[in-house]
Amino acid sequence: MNTANRPRRVWIAESNLPVRQTLRIFLEERLSCLVVGESETVDNLIEQIGSANPDLLLIAWDLLRWSSGCLIGDLRRQCPHMKVVCLGSRPGTAARAMAAGADAFASKADHPLRLKAVIEAALS
Repeated sequence: MNTANRPRRVWIAESNLPVRQTLRIFLEERLSCLVVGESETVDNLIEQIGSANPDLLLIAWDLLRWSSGCLIGDLRRQCPHMKVVCLGSRPGTAARAMAAGADAFASKADHPLRLKAVIEAALS
């Protein structure tokens, strides 16, 4: 299959339902992505992501920081090509997310165009 012509497959991991819903709309309408799954907990994420095989995991730092520290590595064993973008809202979160294995970081306070640029860069 020619992956250049298909919508990018994205999984959203965020505990806050309104934030998840907003991200879904943004991804589908602004970036023409296909949201293939959502998780509100790390347990749901680990159990379900492998079968969806997303191109991108958009994960909230609040979920990532409570994991054992090897969550991204464990998820990449299920989905080796998957890129990971971490979202956070606290100072210093970007460095910790990158140290945990994220490919990119965006603040939840960033302008939507910044988030779009981060996601597009991660997927390129």
